[in-house]
Amino acid sequence: MEKNWISEWGIIPVGSIKLSEYRLYRIMRAADTPGSITWLLDPDGEYERRHLAWDGLDYGYWPVPLHPGHVCVFNPLDPDYPAMKAAGFGWLQDDVASCTYVPSRDSDLVIGLRIWHEVLHCMLSSGDADRMLQTPEFVPYLERKFGADSPMVVQFKENPVSHEHDPTYQKEFYTYLVETHFPEKASVPRPQPPLAYRIRDIIEDILAAIRRR
Repeated sequence: MEKNWISEWGIIPVGSIKLSEYRLYRIMRAADTPGSITWLLDPDGEYERRHLAWDGLDYGYWPVPLHPGHVCVFNPLDPDYPAMKAAGFGWLQDDVASCTYVPSRDSDLVIGLRIWHEVLHCMLSSGDADRMLQTPEFVPYLERKFGADSPMVVQFKENPVSHEHDPTYQKEFYTYLVETHFPEKASVPRPQPPLAYRIRDIIEDILAAIRRR
């Protein structure tokens, strides 16, 4: 299968999931996707309920988009979609994906990276998004970006396994994948958000700082 950059993805909120365009913008910003890709809310996107099971493992029931360039986002605690053993799946041949999202538990960064992970699987037509620890070129990339003696690099080199699911490194790895496989897309700046979003960003960031105290 060939690599296939898809610049626009429809995000389908399923069941009890409530997403606004602003929240989706915050999720994309947290995942640090390049400006050459856009996620758009598609509440009317079509999907079907599938029972997923492979190699003797039961993954429960998942909503799966029916049209390319779409991602279903759903709560695995929903009795209609009791997903198990995985947080996301990508169907590479169909360019569709599904991701679990528990709003009370998962931050914008977590769900953003989860969607981005599955989208990259589809566009790269490979399992490369799972291979951060098996990609030797990733360490030299970090060294060039942050400096060989930076804590970011030293910590990863000392114990990479402990950082396998660390969102900080996952975000950098996904950026590395885009720069490596789609270099012309990686440098496109993110469009300036609407003024209303920028004002809400300031308010959200202030409230988040207060909550952390």
